[in-house]
Amino acid sequence: QGTYTINWTFDDGNGNSIVVPQNVIIDDITDPVIPTLSDITGECSATATAPTTTDNCSGTLTGTTSDPLTYNSQGTFVINWTFDDGNGNSIVVPQNVIIDD
Repeated sequence: QGTYTINWTFDDGNGNSIVVPQNVIIDDITDPVIPTLSDITGECSATATAPTTTDNCSGTLTGTTSDPLTYNSQGTFVINWTFDDGNGNSIVVPQNVIIDD
């Protein structure tokens, strides 16, 4: 990421030359790919593992969350996974957890 300058020198071979700068700008503006997360199910309990997705510049990304990963109560819960490419682009993807005896 960043802006860089290449200084090109053009020399006609007769003692005349010029230097022309060219900017190269690297700027990741694309969000990570939105993964399809299947429901996590269990009869008495369930434990989630961090899912992954891909990013055009950063490769494979692992989701992070501050939500619980283990559930022991009957009901439906949602884990919100964040995928951050480290270049200012992040997405939040929900995943359902269903505990049903």
